[in-house]
Amino acid sequence: MFPNSGKSYFWLGTLIGQIGQEKGVISSLFSIKPMRDYLEKAIELEPHYAPTYDILSKLYMQAPRRPISIGNKNTALKYRLKSVELDYENNEYRWNLYEIYIDLKKFSEASEQLNIIIENTKYSIDEKDLLIYEKAIKKLNK
Repeated sequence: MFPNSGKSYFWLGTLIGQIGQEKGVISSLFSIKPMRDYLEKAIELEPHYAPTYDILSKLYMQAPRRPISIGNKNTALKYRLKSVELDYENNEYRWNLYEIYIDLKKFSEASEQLNIIIENTKYSIDEKDLLIYEKAIKKLNK
């Protein structure tokens, strides 16, 4: 472990989350706080690393809400917006932002994300981008 490396803390937090998911819901509750703490330390050391905000957003979306745990859709939105700001053309982050907006019933903002995904993908040959593009087209055509 490199104590001054944000990526070290990022990977430590991410791996704790993966282990928690493998152990199941009850066991994963005990891994949420250390995971969050390591990811926040990663942001402190490397505030421009978008994947950290991505994982934190997912954590806040998937964790049970208070009083059981830290789950909070508005906090997830805050981290998701930051990941998109730092990696504007990342369609996976944008798709996740779309889903948060849908959960929060912010349909106009959600639709805007679909349009940006389509615009971002115009010239892409990346298979992952094209799959997200197809999902965005289907959602817009509903």
